[in-house]
Amino acid sequence: MDNPVAGYSQCLAAACFQVSACYNNMIVECFQSRLMLYLVRTIRASMKQSNTKHVQKLADYDYQCISVMVKQGGLR
Repeated sequence: MDNPVAGYSQCLAAACFQVSACYNNMIVECFQSRLMLYLVRTIRASMKQSNTKHVQKLADYDYQCISVMVKQGGLR
């Protein structure tokens, strides 16, 4: 029996590359919002803080600290 994908390997490889690039971009684009949500939940749970304004400020500060450490190569 003939191979059903014979001659289509280049198209298949290009499609796989495109899908992997889309998935990678989605992960990168969603990372900040997911990290912020994680920080807010963690701060709220650890401090038993119900004031959303204070929790959000702490999460913003933590996110900035994490960003600086990553840019400097501190988190690996």
